[in-house]
Formats: sequence, structure tokens, C-alpha cells
Amino acid sequence: MPENKSPQATAPYASWKSFMTFLDLLAEMGLPQQVDRTVMSKMSGATQSNIRVALSFLKLTDSDGAPTDALRRLVGKHGDNEAWRVALRDVVLGAYEPVISDLSLENGTADQLWKCFRENGNVRGSTLSRAVRFYLAALGAAGVEHSRYFKAPTRTRSAKAKQESDDRSGGAEAPRADKPAQKPGEKKPDQSNAKQRQADGMKRDWRSHSFHLPNYKNPVEVRAPTAITQEEWELVNLFMTGTIKLATRQPSPPDSAEDEG
Repeated sequence: MPENKSPQATAPYASWKSFMTFLDLLAEMGLPQQVDRTVMSKMSGATQSNIRVALSFLKLTDSDGAPTDALRRLVGKHGDNEAWRVALRDVVLGAYEPVISDLSLENGTADQLWKCFRENGNVRGSTLSRAVRFYLAALGAAGVEHSRYFKAPTRTRSAKAKQESDDRSGGAEAPRADKPAQKPGEKKPDQSNAKQRQADGMKRDWRSHSFHLPNYKNPVEVRAPTAITQEEWELVNLFMTGTIKLATRQPSPPDSAEDEG
């Protein structure tokens, strides 16, 4: 494959069902001037972020979140199955062309597909599996035939459960329980290459993930790398859990200044 390519945008890794639910909402409500979190108020912060990544990658919104002509065409064809598939086909094939490169859609292999996403799609680990699943679902919805060898990498049990939960709820906001403590004998995250991972992390694109908490009008935002792995999220969760336990000793009053606004 060609070398010395410029960095590509992150391939979408949202739940395809949640993405389609959002497109159905736009068809029902009409296109907003800008796609922002208030348009997705019933979705979790993570789902909002994932869908915005998908819209941007597919060139359905511009850098400011404003709908493009491609999104107007796609939403305008809602309800006309064949015309909608044709519009989606143009969107999907055009957006993924830099990622897929010269891989054959007719007889390429799963390993070749994964390599394309790792090298050109800025995804890895559990995110790689989700990104490939989104791509294959998009091809299917667009009526694009592809190699029968194509498939997504095997997901971990926790990643699969999370995906199924998102599919059932359409990405709606749900309370998050603390992760259980590490069980005896359970494999710990590999710390041998911590310095290298830290250096790699400084080169990554970063994104803000928002979460709603009781008694606060505005969401809490956590800034993290776009391609953060499941293990890294677990480390973030450990730090956050410790901070919350310390805070409960002397609970802070509700943020009345924000509530009054």
C-alpha cells in the first residue's frame, strides 16, 4: 500500500443503530442549523460524541457542525428506500476511500481490512472492532456488496455488552455503576511500555466527552484521546472513583450559580 500518507480522520465507531436513530430524528424534526449536544439531549455524552465523529467523517457536517449538502440529500430521501440507499452509497464510498485505499471490496481479507483501519483510520483495540462493524453495517445499508471474508475483530465481553446496551437504548442517557474491584488472579494492565504509551498519547487527537450529573445544569466534561483504549478508560475510571470517594466525606453543595442561569 502507498506510504507517507497524511494522517486521516478517525473512522466512526458509533453504534450503527444509534446513528440510524439519529438520522430518523433529523428526518422527523428537520435539519437544525447546527448539530450540537442540545439536538442530542436524550443521548448519553459518549453517544453524542461518537455520532458527531461519524457525521464529520462522513462529511455530513462541516467543522462547525453545520449540515452539508450531503446530509440534506440523505435526509431528503428518507422514506424512499432505493433513493436513500443510493445517497448513502455515495456518502460511504467517498468517505472511506482514503481508509480502504487499494483494498479490493470484492475479495479482500479481514486481516487486510483491519490493517487499513489501523493504519488509515486512526483506531485500534476495541475501537477497531467497533469501527469495522460500523463500516460493514454502512455498506450493508447502502446495498454495497463486499468480500465475504470481511468481518470485525472479536470484541471483549464487556465491549460487546456495552454495544448491545447502546443498541437497545438508542444511546439514551443511563446511570453508570462503578466498576467492580479487580479480582484475584485477574490480569493487570500491562505497564511495561508506559513511557512509550505516554509519548504516543501526546501525538493523538483529543476530544471532550460530556456527562450529566444531578443538581448541575451543565454537563461535566472529560477530555481524553479520540482513540483511547478500554484499558485506558478503566484507568480513568479508577482515578475518578477515588476522587468521588474523597468528595463524599464533605459533600459539595449543588452548583446553585449554574442552576440559577
